[in-house]
Amino acid sequence: MTSKAEQLYLALKAKHPEAMQSVSELSRNSSDGRDFIRSSYQAFNFDKVDNVCPAKIAKEKSPDALFLHSDTLYFVEFKEGSVSKEDIRMKIHEAVVTLFHFAVENSVLTRDEFLELEIKYAVVMRNQTKGRPNPSILDTIESRSTYFNLKNIEGLLVQETKVAFLPQTIAKLLHKLSNGKVAPAHLVHEDQVTLTAI
Repeated sequence: MTSKAEQLYLALKAKHPEAMQSVSELSRNSSDGRDFIRSSYQAFNFDKVDNVCPAKIAKEKSPDALFLHSDTLYFVEFKEGSVSKEDIRMKIHEAVVTLFHFAVENSVLTRDEFLELEIKYAVVMRNQTKGRPNPSILDTIESRSTYFNLKNIEGLLVQETKVAFLPQTIAKLLHKLSNGKVAPAHLVHEDQVTLTAI
């Protein structure tokens, strides 16, 4: 039987077939013309979805990608360049509202069914730590991350949040969300030449 999350994801794909794009495209910093992650694996480009609220149809801010993993909808924001707390937080707020209106206005889910969905949010970004700290220190910084104060939206807007900036945690997240199909994948370093397999 198809889960409610899968029903919604399939409805998004049916309405916006052009939105299925590679992780390479989704993670690309288009304003600066810089690559971040190279992989042909495809996810849904949520930037293609307008908020269809009956009061006013509008283009809202949103994370770059939406993945379906098991029965969970997983928003992912890729940040190759500069990052702002306000932008990161605004994107998930507006994306959840946009997703809600899409589900209800297109009769995919009822309000109550939507509220039962498991929705998660991850920010995949370049390491912002200055200098060259020991890798174990970086692990600790990332695992105890309070970046963007995302933990305070857990339980209301989304069930769980994650910030990943180390190659091994980016790899783990993308392998999980793609059920291992993201490979082969490479992290493109800031010099835009060096690649690290993930």
